[in-house]
Amino acid sequence: MPDAINIAEAIERIRDWELRSLADYKAGKADAPVMYRSDGRMHKAASGNTPAVFVASDESPDRRGDVISVKGWDLKNFQKNPVYMFAHDYSQAPIGKVPKVWVEGKTLYNNVVWDMGDPFAMSIAGKYERGFMKGQSVGFRALEFKDGKDGGVLFTRQELLEISAVPIPMHPMALQKALLGRRFSIVMPDIDLGLDKGGDNDMLTKVQQKEVADCITGFTENVASVRKQMDGDMKRMHDMATEMEGMLADMKATMEQMSKGGGDASKKATDNDGNDGGELDVVLNALRGFKVNTEEAK
Repeated sequence: MPDAINIAEAIERIRDWELRSLADYKAGKADAPVMYRSDGRMHKAASGNTPAVFVASDESPDRRGDVISVKGWDLKNFQKNPVYMFAHDYSQAPIGKVPKVWVEGKTLYNNVVWDMGDPFAMSIAGKYERGFMKGQSVGFRALEFKDGKDGGVLFTRQELLEISAVPIPMHPMALQKALLGRRFSIVMPDIDLGLDKGGDNDMLTKVQQKEVADCITGFTENVASVRKQMDGDMKRMHDMATEMEGMLADMKATMEQMSKGGGDASKKATDNDGNDGGELDVVLNALRGFKVNTEEAK
């Protein structure tokens, strides 16, 4: 059974894991940890041939009090493979690329070009264009850092690994690491951050909680829609293969009948085609194999 945790506990576990990982790295016990910050946002929507512009990171303190120094960004390796991911899921292919990432003032900006040949990427692009998604997150290796203000961390040198579109300000990869690789599920109705008790915990307001729940619902529905579309495409490909199989079978039967009849006509047909039916057998077998594969995929 996966661990069932609420959002407040998820945020707390991620923070504990981050601080332990930074301490271990500073003590020489571990490699530089990979961190995630989802404070990015769309800056300018795409227009014509001009790609969308996002704020990847700036020097504003996040809700933990952490600050990332813009001057500390190492972009060299990222620029060799500027992938744009979805929710830091490294097991899936990129949904786009980042043709340009640059520092301007105290802000790190990036462009995004979506993979319009990927139905899922097209769907996510549409979410941003229609205003249903706005956030963005960076994944980076923390190379140098020191204590910041109000218990936060000041990152002074960091290597950019990738940039991700994110539906909610939560880091599934970070949470999985915080839980030592165990499976987990986030229980949405059980959110209690002390907001009604006069506390000073303002990590998520009631409105933000609803936005999180709506984003998760929308994302689930979107995945189901894409899956349904893919199933429909697979069925159409299977039907086309069935039709081609029938046509080729008819052609083979005609050639065999002509061969049995003998005479100049059958010899001429064989000479012209250079095919006594053997090549058609190869094609037919390939189509039948394709049909089996599409049946298994459906």
